[in-house]
Amino acid sequence: MAIGATPRRILTEFFLESLVLTLGSGVVGVAFAVSSVNWSLNSAAADVRRPADHAPDRVRGLLHAGPGGILAAMYPARRASLLTPVEALRYE
Repeated sequence: MAIGATPRRILTEFFLESLVLTLGSGVVGVAFAVSSVNWSLNSAAADVRRPADHAPDRVRGLLHAGPGGILAAMYPARRASLLTPVEALRYE
């Protein structure tokens, strides 16, 4: 706000940042889960039946993680957008 940002612009920046962080961490989490399952199945006995590969389940997981991360970021974003620059700098 000290450099001319409007409350709407601050909310938009928080929203986009939370979206990128949530989806980025979701992609890393899905990749870790897939690789750990593959590693554990490869190190198990050869007669272990492999589960079917379900890509839609991975996408569904990311789609569920996105709104959760965004909702968690909206409360602090709203509070930050309502602060004056003097109040915001006082707590740092």
